[in-house]
Amino acid sequence: MATESIITTRKYYKRNKILNIIRSNENISRYDVKKMTMYSMSTVLDIIDDLIASGMVYEADCEEPRVGRKPVWLRLNPEGGYFIGAEFNAFHLHCAMLDFTGEIIYQSEEDLLPDQGKDAILALLIRHIHAAIDAVKGKPGQIFAISVGIPGYLNEDKSIALSHFRLKDWENVPVKKILEDEFHLPCYLDNNVNVMAFAYKWLRYNGDCRDFLFVSIRTGVRIVPVINNHLILSRGGLSGELGHVKVAPHGTLCSCGGIGCLNSEISDLSILGKLKAGFEFGRFPEIMEMAGGDPDKVTLEMFCESAAQEHPDSVKLMLDLANILGEALGMAVNILAPEVVVLSGQLAQLGEPFFQEISKVLERNVVQEIYQGLKVTASVFNEYIGAIGAAAYAMQEEFDFIDKQI
Repeated sequence: MATESIITTRKYYKRNKILNIIRSNENISRYDVKKMTMYSMSTVLDIIDDLIASGMVYEADCEEPRVGRKPVWLRLNPEGGYFIGAEFNAFHLHCAMLDFTGEIIYQSEEDLLPDQGKDAILALLIRHIHAAIDAVKGKPGQIFAISVGIPGYLNEDKSIALSHFRLKDWENVPVKKILEDEFHLPCYLDNNVNVMAFAYKWLRYNGDCRDFLFVSIRTGVRIVPVINNHLILSRGGLSGELGHVKVAPHGTLCSCGGIGCLNSEISDLSILGKLKAGFEFGRFPEIMEMAGGDPDKVTLEMFCESAAQEHPDSVKLMLDLANILGEALGMAVNILAPEVVVLSGQLAQLGEPFFQEISKVLERNVVQEIYQGLKVTASVFNEYIGAIGAAAYAMQEEFDFIDKQI
């Protein structure tokens, strides 16, 4: 039995390696696969025959003019299967589905109501996942797995959501079991910022990414480093809390109980708080006008638009935020030496003037050899990045794409 298990496992990894090669190369034949994997031709033929029979791969004719026998290209079949991802924080829930090639074929979203509790959040999550399943009902291909990006921390085996300070009665929630009992599909959980980085790894860099630092700025600031093509994650989503680096010794109280954390200076809610405080002194008049004179209707988009129009108060706040963020990022950049810093969140809408100011701060604080060539840029994904990344995480977990030789 042990020998049979080893053989099955090796075949599983070989299949996944071949799938990843087909996924990563537009024109590839069986012979190309043999050369790239160094597997025997009989192994390659058997595995590809199985993939075609299962509907995951199909054959395409070579259209190029060639002398002699033309190769037959191998392609991933978009309808070979589907992956569902969902992600939420205290304010919004997003859901997405990827087909077998990684294309987005379904999206949905909904706002969370204030003080919405555990049961209501779970019911909302389940309803959106059911809607995603209904979207492909009757189509070829199976749904392979569900993945959810969870705010806050998880237990060590990533099955239970431990807590989140902004979610009512959200403590020790067995999300994995609840979803697997409901849908009878594998379910994977991770921190909601961690899964965002999977969107970049698999859908932006096609599984072969450069060293980069993913930075999410929403209700807090978290980072996910990707070094040598590997996401650097810790148990239970505990790593990456850049938002609790102290940047303002005389700043405001943070949710962690500390004073002057980056979160209390640059998170979405903190910026809105700075704007409302400024209104009391007659600052940001253009933003107040955009909000129709109602401070409660002010949004971060209004601030970004005001800064883009070069309104003096908004430009000053933008520069202050860039300097605070740049100081904190400098520590992470010196330690991790990424080639690119990717900013995700509404604040990234501030664009190049914001990035340029951050770059100036980094240039002052980062070792020259590390800073050389460093680029600060905005995420190419929209607000669905968490859901898309969760679906990409499900894809990775189900097919265990690897680079090592098997």
